[in-house]
Parts: sequence; C-alpha cells; structure tokens
Amino acid sequence: MRDDELNEVENIIGYAFKKRSLLNQALTNESYVNEHGGDGNERLEFLGDGLLNFIVAESLYNGEKSDEGVLSKERAEIVSRSPLSRAVDDMGLMRFYLLGRGAEKNLQSISEKFKSNIFESVLGAIYLDGGMDSAKKFVKLKLLDKRYRAARDYKSELKERAEAKAIVYSFNTEPSEQGFSSVLSVCGIEFFGCGRKKIDAEQEAAKSALDSNVI
Repeated sequence: MRDDELNEVENIIGYAFKKRSLLNQALTNESYVNEHGGDGNERLEFLGDGLLNFIVAESLYNGEKSDEGVLSKERAEIVSRSPLSRAVDDMGLMRFYLLGRGAEKNLQSISEKFKSNIFESVLGAIYLDGGMDSAKKFVKLKLLDKRYRAARDYKSELKERAEAKAIVYSFNTEPSEQGFSSVLSVCGIEFFGCGRKKIDAEQEAAKSALDSNVI
C-alpha cells in the first residue's frame, strides 16, 4: 500500500502506526498474498477477536450494573458481525483492502463476516503497535461511541426469563396519539412503552422491565 493511502487510513482509524507494516498486513487478504507474497491478516484477526471480546466486556462491566446474563447478551450484540461490518463500511476501509484478482470480482457481494474480520485484524494490529490503551481507544471511538448494535428482541428475552422463573406477565397495548402505548405488568409492577407500531411500544416496555432487573 502506498504511503499516501496509509496516511489516509491512519486518519480514518484515529491511530498513527510506528510500524506501518502491521497496518498493511491488517488490510491484506490471503488471496492477495497467494498472488503477490507477503503476510495476510488472519493471525491479526485471531488476536483482534480475543481483544474485542475483552475490551467490550470490560467496558460493559464498568458501565452497567446488569447481571452476567444481560452483560453477555449485550457483549454478543456489540461484537457480532453486523455492527462490526457497519463500522468498517462507515470507515470506508474496503477501499484500501488488498484482495487477489479473483476475489476483487466479487467485491459487491462481500459478506458481513468478511468485513467484521477486517475490524478485528485492524484492532489486532493497533494493539501490537500501540498497546492496550490504543486498542481500547479505537474500539471506543469506532464502535462503542457509535452504539452499533444488532437488533435486540426484548420481548423474546422477557419471555425466556419469565419461563425460566415461572413468572406470569401481560401486555396491555392500545392505540394512542403517537401510535401505540403499552403497559407491561410483571411481578406486580407496571412498565410503560410507546411507539409508532404496536411491536415498538411493547419492545420498549419489555426493555424497561429487563433494565430494572425485576425479572
């Protein structure tokens, strides 16, 4: 990769490398290595995967008072393919990613998993070059602060918890001026939600109940 391209990538990710070969490696696919030689990003991706899980877990532990089950679900949402893929798209990193000629033909159909691997490999490279503080800063800036999340189904989570504890609950959802309003009754407590759609109102009420840890 040319120096001007590396400069642009560093500006995008918010980190300047001391050892730029790591950044180049993070953005090099094995298909390119097979044709041109060099090092691909698979090992960096492996390292970045482990780092990402730890960094997000630590952030959630320090920032939320939820129990282990909730924290695990939160972490899974954040580190899943869709949020990482969106982060890579927003940074425009695919413009700089080195692919072999055969792979380049399918650029438009590149999967979320493929893109999420790129986020992890860049994270791994940043850690090796700048340490844990730099890695945490990257994750916070490019993932956590943007609150990328996979769609969370609060009603399904509520149902799972209620069934596991043999707790009965009920929704009372009616049309309102804004769309719909919902009242969720569980454990003798009422939780409220509103939304343009019935499902949105019930999801909001379910989220309130889950956040309260009443169930």
